[in-house]
Amino acid sequence: MKNSLAALGVVWDYIYGTFKIRRILLLTVALFSWVFTIPVLVALPGWARIDLIYIYVSIAYITGFFMYGAFKHPLKTIFASVFLGWRYKSREFTLEEYRTYGATEIVNSMGIKKRVRVYVTPNHWIEGPYTNATNNRVYIPLKWMQRFPRLDIRGVLGHEIGHIKTKGKFVRDLAAAIGGIGGMSFLLGTYSVSIITVTIFEFALAFLVLTVLSWRNEVRADLEGAKVTGPEGLISVFEQLRAEDHRDDPSETHPSLSGRISRLSLLLPMY
Repeated sequence: MKNSLAALGVVWDYIYGTFKIRRILLLTVALFSWVFTIPVLVALPGWARIDLIYIYVSIAYITGFFMYGAFKHPLKTIFASVFLGWRYKSREFTLEEYRTYGATEIVNSMGIKKRVRVYVTPNHWIEGPYTNATNNRVYIPLKWMQRFPRLDIRGVLGHEIGHIKTKGKFVRDLAAAIGGIGGMSFLLGTYSVSIITVTIFEFALAFLVLTVLSWRNEVRADLEGAKVTGPEGLISVFEQLRAEDHRDDPSETHPSLSGRISRLSLLLPMY
């Protein structure tokens, strides 16, 4: 019984955790939404319209089920930070830690004028470092500080502070993407026979576009950090994480570790 449940758990993890499956489903839903426009439906016989509705609704439901995998880790981090943060008091780096890991040096080298604070959080629900770009604060889990050596943590700091440097570019990209999604949705809504179709299209297209923007944002932060700290530390962290996870599947927010390692490796001859 236990073996059967374990096997079922493995299958479940693979189904909802596979990025490519979610991408294909979202793309299918987005393209299928354009079928339900007046010009297309007028040209189809009645039986075909009914069959298309059943197929479309089924794909939309399946897509919604699979999107659980996309929300799992981001929602876990947000929930742990907002609702459980009071149970785990974060502490700011000491002056010695700022010097040891070169945080201030990284900030100055990137030309960031505002003060950047680095915190260590004992919150075990938070799986990895993250940056609050609105207040220029970087949070690193205590378990990461205990696990990785100084040069690796320095590379991680370079990446996270890189997010602060590039946040203006991300905001501009996001504004342009929102405008594009709005324009496409307006065009679809002009000819669509159902507002539900437009809503589903917006959901699917938003995820597809935001994934591109988020990946681009992560690559920017990788490169900005590597320019200052060197790529070795970040490559070392990525290699350890990849070996530990036994998978190298990207997500809606982060590209694959192998791809990031390959891009950073191109910088090695420069350091």
